[in-house]
Order: sequence, then C-alpha cells, then structure tokens
Amino acid sequence: MVLFVDSLGSGGAQRQIVELACGLRERGKTVRVVIYHSLMHYAERLVAAGVAIDFVKKRGPLDVWFLFNLWRNFRRAEPQVLIAFLNVPGLWGRIIGRLAGIKTVVNSTRGTAIGESTLWMLIERTCGPLTSATVVNARETKSILIAGAGRQPESISIIPNGIDPSRFPMSCDDATTRSVRANLGVGEDEHLLLMAGRIHPLKNHACMFEAVAALEPELRERLKVVIAGKAVDCNLFQALQELAESLSITRHVHFAGEVKDVDAWYPAADSTALTSVKEGLPNSVLESMFAGRVTIASRISDLGEIIRHGETGFLFESGDHRGLAELLKCVIRMSPAERLAMGAKARAHAVERYSSNTMVDAFEELCFASAAESRR
Repeated sequence: MVLFVDSLGSGGAQRQIVELACGLRERGKTVRVVIYHSLMHYAERLVAAGVAIDFVKKRGPLDVWFLFNLWRNFRRAEPQVLIAFLNVPGLWGRIIGRLAGIKTVVNSTRGTAIGESTLWMLIERTCGPLTSATVVNARETKSILIAGAGRQPESISIIPNGIDPSRFPMSCDDATTRSVRANLGVGEDEHLLLMAGRIHPLKNHACMFEAVAALEPELRERLKVVIAGKAVDCNLFQALQELAESLSITRHVHFAGEVKDVDAWYPAADSTALTSVKEGLPNSVLESMFAGRVTIASRISDLGEIIRHGETGFLFESGDHRGLAELLKCVIRMSPAERLAMGAKARAHAVERYSSNTMVDAFEELCFASAAESRR
C-alpha cells in the first residue's frame, strides 16, 4: 500500500497520514509513504514503525521530470491500493496512479477551503472517474463535494481524524509540565492557554487578541496565550505582532514558533483554543480533548458534534471576539478541579469516537471494499 502526500511537515493532514501508515504497519501491511517536499517533521516516527519513505523531488508547479519519476515510483512499488491526501497529491495521485496501472486509488480531501476554488471544484469533477473512493474528515466537506463537484453521496466516505491515546497518557510527568511552563515564563497561578497550529489567515488569531483585550484587567493579568506553530505568511505574522502591540496585550501573548514535540505542551496548558473561520476536522481540538484539557473552539464544520458545549468544552460563533471573551472569563475562573472534571469528560468522549484505531479500521475496510470492487 502506498500513501501519497506532499511532505512530512507538521501539518494536520501529515499527522493523520503518519497515524494511518503506522496503524496499517502494526497490522502487518506493507506500507510506503511517498512525498515530494523535503520537510521531515514526522519521518522519525515512520522509520521507527518500519514504514518506508520515498522522496520524489518536485521542482515547480508543473515538473514533467517529477511526474515521470512519480510514475516510475508507483510502477516499481506495484501497490494494490494508493491513498492520496490533500488537493495537489490527490490530483497527481489519481492521474499518475492510474497511468501506472494502480487499480484502486483513494483520494482524501481535507478541510473545507477547497469549496472556495472554482478550479479545484472543476478538477474534482473531472477526476471523479479516476477515483475508486473519496474520503473526507467532516460532513461539511462532503456537502461541498456533492454540491460543487457533482459527486454522488455514496461515493464519499466520512472518516474522522484519529488520535493515538498513548500520546496523551492519563498520568502526566509533572516535571516536564513544570519545565514547559517555566520555559514559557508562565507562573503557577497564571492561566496558560495554548493555541496549537500554524499562523495562517484561516486560523483568525486576531479574534483571540481582541478577546484578550476585552477582558477585565484582573483576568487579563492572569492569562498567557501561547501560539505554537510556524508562520506561513510573514506579513500576517508581523500584522499580528503589531495588533498585539496596539491592543496593549504584548506581554500576554507569546509566539513560540514551530514546536517539535507539541504533545508535551498540552498537559502544561490549563486550556486550549481554536479560533478558525474554516476547518475540516482540526487535530488540535482532538489532541486537546485526548490530553484532558478544557477546549474552546469556534462553532464551525463538525465541531458542534465533537464538543458538547458546557460539558466537554466550549463553543463560540466564529469571529465573535466578545463571545470568546465571555468564555475566557468562564475558563479562567474555573477551579482546577472543575477544569479536570471537564477535561476527563472530553477525553472519554474523544477516546470513544476518535481514536487512531477507529480511523485505521475505517480506512482498511474502505480500501478492502474498493479493491474488491476494482477486481470485478
């Protein structure tokens, strides 16, 4: 089986393809991951699991030599199933995969932003006949492909993201937790709110900044917002720094950059937040719940089903910084016992529905059925 994605960078789709590859390998499957950008954030885990990594260099948007080498890689591997994640790998995976003679090609569309591009809707409509099965991780994405790309509902399977519970053990290392907080300059009496994810316009960090500025001074003094993720847009990063300065909240916000082992940061946090305007199924929300943290998220995509407001976390309307500020007040004022109780409920709910084993089971079943259909 070949899994095809752009890179092994620190993105959510890349994290999921690693979870899938390792899960399939644990079940005795022969798995290769093919990438074309040299980011290797997750490479170590794949190698440890016995998953082969093939790097096929891509030099530009339309690199004919890359396409030939990709075809040659697929021909040599002769997989029974090819699974492509993300839009560009999905395009080339379907075209080159079919030309290489692969009979079962599964495409996984992640996120909802694809619906804003007429070009990608046309590509999805055109590539439909090349697709054995389509996987999305949210209901909204399925609706977009049905309405915008003319796809049949039965051709699209919803497989939510999966998290390995062992990444977030019930008993945390207190020394590591104290070390993370100390390195971030967060005191024992301060409230550490973690925002894990890249700095991108869709993440809408400005909403959080405005919410922090709207807090009463006494509550704001207790809050430290830590953003753990790389900036994909330098201009946006600078604009956020300037916004924090103009709102006089600079000392309440810390840009940590890309974090190699963000898993160790969740237990150190008192709460987490996601302020995105568009998402498929964000890993950061699931990771927060698996870590037993209080999670605040904008009410987008399927998050209304994942988070039970007031029970396993809190939801606010996307872009409503005043509504977010009210939730921040509530969370900061919660006692440690109240936060632990909500976090325990969140973890139990997430483990039951969103474990990596559940995700791998669903992919394995879908691939088996699609391969059987291809042999008819």
